[in-house]
Amino acid sequence: NPKMLDRIDAAARFIYLNKTCYNGLYRVNSNGGFNVPLGSYVNPTIFDERDILRASKLLQNAELQHVSFEITEKCAKKGDFVYFDPPYHPLNGNGFTGYTRNGFAEEEQTKLKRVFEKLDKRGCKLMLSN
Repeated sequence: NPKMLDRIDAAARFIYLNKTCYNGLYRVNSNGGFNVPLGSYVNPTIFDERDILRASKLLQNAELQHVSFEITEKCAKKGDFVYFDPPYHPLNGNGFTGYTRNGFAEEEQTKLKRVFEKLDKRGCKLMLSN
């Protein structure tokens, strides 16, 4: 049961899943449970000490938050770096969009676009993958 793990074990499990599941994808089912199939990797590098230590050093003075884009819109200040990683938007209109418990429809994609533009005008440093 992942809820019974301490922070270190939860982080280790997340790294393991990221390195061994299909394309490093993160997706949950309607109950909020992780549901990505195993990837077809042969001897994947699970733990790269140099990369972990480098990331740790770079993030020493960073504050990481995992919040909705609506909260980000209210809280982000000029100079903040904001990274958005929404569920993929299907190009043909009928692709898979169920990466999160509540889904992420075209309406949310449009709202996120508006928030992105607003934060850009505010002077935030922005990155979005989709």
